Amino acid sequence: MIDQISKGAGSKPFVTEDLVGGHFMPAPNFTFPVLFRHGSLLPLQGDEYDRLEKAFGKLPAAKAQSDLDLPPQSGSRLKDK
Repeated sequence: MIDQISKGAGSKPFVTEDLVGGHFMPAPNFTFPVLFRHGSLLPLQGDEYDRLEKAFGKLPAAKAQSDLDLPPQSGSRLKDK
């Protein structure tokens, strides 16, 4: 993804077959369903997750927030609709 926020265009999808060379091109025939901004999360499909797990191994189990040694937080919390 390439950030084009300053142009009011959000992030645009780009692709490459050469990560080392760093040659990226706009993704043909692809657009994001919404205007992504910094911090946006992109969901993984099941097969995408499986490929990542095969390449990098299983992720450790996440700890519950109550198990973490975090200072008290203030501010807003986001909730699913």
